[in-house]
Amino acid sequence: MRLDRVNHTPFSHRVGRYHFQMAQARLNTPVEPVFTYSLQPFYARQQEWVTELSHSLSRLYRFSAELDEAAREFDPARKNSAVNKRMAMSSHPEAATANALPEAVSATYELSVYKLATGQTNRSPWGHRDASNPVQAGHQEFTLSIGEQEKILTLYSAPSDTYGSVLRRMAAAINQSQMGVTARMETNHEQQSLVVQTTLTGAKQAFTLRDRVGNSIRALGLQQAETPAGDAEFSLNHLRQHSQTNQFTIENGQVRVSLHQVSREPIRIEIVRDTDHMLQQSKTLVHRYNRLLAFLNEHQDVLATQKLDTFQRVARAAEGRLRPFGIELLSNGELSLNESAWREAVDMDYVGFTDAMKGLTRQFREETLQLQKAPLGSYSRSHEETQSDNPYISQSWSSLHYLYTAKTGLFLDLLW
Repeated sequence: MRLDRVNHTPFSHRVGRYHFQMAQARLNTPVEPVFTYSLQPFYARQQEWVTELSHSLSRLYRFSAELDEAAREFDPARKNSAVNKRMAMSSHPEAATANALPEAVSATYELSVYKLATGQTNRSPWGHRDASNPVQAGHQEFTLSIGEQEKILTLYSAPSDTYGSVLRRMAAAINQSQMGVTARMETNHEQQSLVVQTTLTGAKQAFTLRDRVGNSIRALGLQQAETPAGDAEFSLNHLRQHSQTNQFTIENGQVRVSLHQVSREPIRIEIVRDTDHMLQQSKTLVHRYNRLLAFLNEHQDVLATQKLDTFQRVARAAEGRLRPFGIELLSNGELSLNESAWREAVDMDYVGFTDAMKGLTRQFREETLQLQKAPLGSYSRSHEETQSDNPYISQSWSSLHYLYTAKTGLFLDLLW
């Protein structure tokens, strides 16, 4: 914050009026004429006041902005607000879980998992890495096919190759195909094996490896699938369905279900409002309002010229609608929240709670914006006071500094 923007009254205007007061003091004093005096106490106190006001304003803006942020969690127009947040609960989370997007429709689903989606895996037999090369020496060609796509891959087998080196050559050839199939080496002590598998699951990802020239695929035993590719099979609300992956969506993508293991026993998936999150946000709102109120009460002398009690008026006006939901206004102006009463009331009348909070949110938002739009100088002295010829007309904190300065100057002059 720029300190020179805190006060709209020119600094020379204040010092000029001080000179006038000192001149009047010299003309009317019964002591010897004063030829010099010091303005240093006035400068020091003025700078101290500007620093204090700037610090108070920065905290005021932060506390009010955080209160507005907490209140906006109850704005139904914001998609990710607390009132729109949904929670998906599973009766058997080890078998299936679900995630609900904001504004998902509250509903209950019955799920049975018969089969998980798998990717195809082909594996070569385990063999000693230094064993002789089973592939014929020379140029090798083989095909990798997935669906209607087919690619011819090449491999050169040298007479000096071992079992481990030819497996590495085969893995490099398959990984360069970019067909959605990967090959990796597995090692157990000095035994090695080549594993070829799809990157995606589902029956459509099934692949075949066939020799075209030479015997590399047959010699390495990669023509047979160790694990075949397959779709997930499940029933949702007694309707049997298939999925290429172990995830599927319902309610137009609002709910995503993840399958983890087979479970013939019915799984109950329930989509409900996330009341725990909304309760936490309600506590945050009450805490931030009370913190702002305590700050305003503590700094009312510094910020006396601004009408900052509007937040209290907003809370007092909304008390009648919030009291049935366990939120009450105490005698000292603070808000309190009864958790058990809140849960019981919100479960019975969720719409009524959201309507009450929507009005409070809108008013807190308006007051915060009004506070942030106010000129910084308006926090020092009101417009009428700054235009007055009498520097002591106001009893605000800044005006009392004039009286302090004048008294300090007169006291020094009398000593001199």
